[in-house]
Amino acid sequence: MEYFDVLTEDGKPTGEKKARQLVHRDGDWHGASRVWIVRRLPEGDGGERVQVLLQRRSEEKDSYPGLWDVAAAGHVSAGDGYLETAIRETKEEMGISLESGELQFLFCLKSESSWEYQGISHIDREFHYVFLAEKDAGISSFCLQKEEVAEVRWMDAKELYHRLKDGSIPSCIHWEEYEKLYAVLAEKK
Repeated sequence: MEYFDVLTEDGKPTGEKKARQLVHRDGDWHGASRVWIVRRLPEGDGGERVQVLLQRRSEEKDSYPGLWDVAAAGHVSAGDGYLETAIRETKEEMGISLESGELQFLFCLKSESSWEYQGISHIDREFHYVFLAEKDAGISSFCLQKEEVAEVRWMDAKELYHRLKDGSIPSCIHWEEYEKLYAVLAEKK
C-alpha cells in the first residue's frame, strides 16, 4: 500500500501519513513531482527547435487513462522528497537514469481536481514540483513501464503550446504549468 505525507493548504507537512486511497477520498493535500524532458534540434538557419517528450498514460490508470502527459510524474511517497521522486519516477516510467544535477527545479504549482473512475470519487489536491531535464534520445531508447505508460513521443514545444491552447490534444497537462514551462524554454534559446 502506498502512503503519502499529508500537507497543509500551504504545502507544509502536517506530520500525518495516510494511504493513497484515503488521501484521494478525503481530498488531503499531498505532493507530486513532474518531469519535463526536452531536446534541442538544430535548424538549417543556425537556430534550434525545442521538442518535449510526452507520455500517453496507460488505459489501466485510475486517473486520466489514455491521455497525454509530461514525460514522468508521480506522487511523493511518505518520507521522500520531490527531487528523489522525480528521479525515481523517470527511471520507473521511462527507464532513464537521471542524476540530481541533471534536473532543474522550475516552480511549484498548486493543483485541485476531482473525477470519478469505476464508481469511485477522487479528490486530488496536490503541490506539483515541476522539473526540467535535457536529454536527446530516440524513442526506441526508452524502456517504458507498461502498467503506467502506453507510448511516448517527441513533439515540438510550439506545436504542443498551440494544441493545448486549442484543446486539440487529449491531455491531462495543466495549461498554467505548460505556459510557465514554455516561457522558460523561450528564455533559454
